[in-house]
Amino acid sequence: MTKLIKSSDVQYVNIGDTIAYTIKFDNTDGLQMSNVVLTDTLTSDLSFIKDSVKIDNTKSDEDIRVGVNVGTIPPNAFKTITFEAKIVSKPSNGIISNSSFAEYSYIISPDLLARQEYVQSNINNIYVKNPSVKVIKNADKKVVSIGDTINYKI
Repeated sequence: MTKLIKSSDVQYVNIGDTIAYTIKFDNTDGLQMSNVVLTDTLTSDLSFIKDSVKIDNTKSDEDIRVGVNVGTIPPNAFKTITFEAKIVSKPSNGIISNSSFAEYSYIISPDLLARQEYVQSNINNIYVKNPSVKVIKNADKKVVSIGDTINYKI
């Protein structure tokens, strides 16, 4: 069974934070997977960080949103793809749910044509926190008269 497992380095974020995603394409079948292309259509709350894609720690200049050519994955092997995205807004429910998918081909027998397959990852949830702002205003005097100067500290 072929598995696509997606995870992130954080679960709770603020707007402006960067998320590092990791996707493991695990080929547990006894067949070689060829022409593997991994795609991640990010939600509008995320902005892909250019040049952040790595395949097995090797930098790739491809864009995960349009597909990354992962190549070939031998039987009972895996490849790890990483990329980064920035949080640009908070969804109305406060949760960014995201998954990836891969397309690949394989040959069961040399006498047969290659078959095309599609596999989707698990859904990865990121929770966007509400900013918490507390403003405190203090005056240097508690009792004043008309004409006095009051200095405020915020």
